[in-house]
Amino acid sequence: MAILIVDDSRESQIIIEHFLKAEGYNQIISFGNGNDAFSFLKDNFNKVDLILMDINMPDIDGIEATRLIKGNLEFKDIPIIIVTVLDTKISLEEAFNAGAIDYITKPISRVELKCRVKSILKFKYEMDCRKKRESELQKEVEAHNIAKEELLRIKNLESIGFLAGGIAHDYNNILTAIMGGITLAKLYLKQEDKAVQPLIKAEDSILRAKELTEQLLTFAKGGLPIKRPTQISSIFKKAIKSISDISANINYVVSIGKDIWFINADYIQISNVFKHLLTNAVEAMPLGGTVYINVENIVLEFPNPFLLESGRYLKISIKDQGKGITKEIYNKIFDPYFTTKDRGIDKGIGLGLSICYSIIKKHDGCITFESNDGAGTTFFVYLPAAL
Repeated sequence: MAILIVDDSRESQIIIEHFLKAEGYNQIISFGNGNDAFSFLKDNFNKVDLILMDINMPDIDGIEATRLIKGNLEFKDIPIIIVTVLDTKISLEEAFNAGAIDYITKPISRVELKCRVKSILKFKYEMDCRKKRESELQKEVEAHNIAKEELLRIKNLESIGFLAGGIAHDYNNILTAIMGGITLAKLYLKQEDKAVQPLIKAEDSILRAKELTEQLLTFAKGGLPIKRPTQISSIFKKAIKSISDISANINYVVSIGKDIWFINADYIQISNVFKHLLTNAVEAMPLGGTVYINVENIVLEFPNPFLLESGRYLKISIKDQGKGITKEIYNKIFDPYFTTKDRGIDKGIGLGLSICYSIIKKHDGCITFESNDGAGTTFFVYLPAAL
């Protein structure tokens, strides 16, 4: 770290540099005016611990230069000692009002310079340590709050899943009985009978209803994944192909490098996750558009915003060009039964993202999103790489 000297007198600069080096301060930078010092600070503010500022200088004086520095958020906390032959109350009051923390009068005393510099650098060090502790504490609080929210979400998912599982199981039995009755009734009818077509439509409706009960059962059971080393590229090829009937007016831009790590995953479960995320992206653009898929290798260290363990991960992003998600519903996106779609067999019941969330969690990963109302949505999935 360095001490910055701002003085238009080269002689004064040399004297101050000599005194400071004698006390062991070897990183010293000198400027002859406030403008040059200010320009230097713009790119090097994090390298400066202290500024010694002369009052009487050309262009802008030391008081005005101090105001400029203290008015900048990036380096307003760097302490400034005013160096001056003026010791009138008015000049000192102006300097302190501008943001100076102390002053030294010329001719400079080596002992006085030593004591004031040492004292202020100690003060700055203590303030920096305090800010660091506050920042670490803030991160701990944020991590605690995130963990608390995650725990509450998981408990809610488990409670609702237990209830949903019981209902879905009974409902599935009823649908099976109805389907059996319809199948039996068709056996007693000829193909040309008027009742056949309504029965066929009823069968289709029951099959769609059974798909919903399967979603409920999947959500309720959330079976433990059978993990095997899996290539992410094959999953996306299958997922894109599986929704081709609803994405005729959609372009896909896929960026998956050749050196992408394998993941330990249940192929069927993870395929369902990405099929659902791609379906959501397509449905967000009813008039067509582009879905951007990106996969990259990353290494995370704990702690991190996702509360994931340290290690190698794949970061997968799926971005659409839809209308985005309003901030009012950010906290509800992964809640069971929450949906922005019309409800119904052919629409949605709000389980898709809840199931995605549950599956990703059981893979020791994380799913998040970013969205701006009117500017599209990006879902991010983090999955551990295979060892």
